[in-house]
Amino acid sequence: MPSHPKHIAIFGGSFNPPHRGHLQVLKYLQKQKAFDEIWVIPTAVHAFGKPLLPFATRKHLLTLLLKDLGPHEKISIKSFEQTLYRETKKPSRTMDTLRWIKTRFPQVKLTLILGSDLLSEIHRWKNIAGIRRLATLFFLPRKGFAAENRKLKQRPFLPEIYSSKIRQNLKDSKLSGLTPEVARFIVAKKLYLKF
Repeated sequence: MPSHPKHIAIFGGSFNPPHRGHLQVLKYLQKQKAFDEIWVIPTAVHAFGKPLLPFATRKHLLTLLLKDLGPHEKISIKSFEQTLYRETKKPSRTMDTLRWIKTRFPQVKLTLILGSDLLSEIHRWKNIAGIRRLATLFFLPRKGFAAENRKLKQRPFLPEIYSSKIRQNLKDSKLSGLTPEVARFIVAKKLYLKF
């Protein structure tokens, strides 16, 4: 009897920094029986030039975030965009990353995890038709986006936690939204004070 293709949930982002909202998404995805694995893919270089902490630092922060998740055999952090950036010397768009993955893992089935806040702008993404050919889009409801959430069957569950707000709060020594491990590292290394 042939085995089914491995079903991978792709959870990408800048993770600048990773926070409790990201952790909640990972907890939810981990419980979904449809996904054999969850690949967390941090951005190497922001496509629109936004400043990011170095890739290695953000990847380490993600590792610390996963410690607060407990056992997580299905979840792994992948450096695909960093590798792609080294190969091309340009920022990777979603289509570039998915194409790169499918070239190296042609047998996998991909599902791209997105927040409902992106529903109203997804049509403007570069090569959205190509993205839809390579991966199923799975939108998670996010609070504060009522019109977008009405299009989804689930009720909003993503907290209103934003990396941009966390970075601003860190300048005022506020650690809300961060897990203990991530917060300790950020404070010890004095990260985000100049963002």
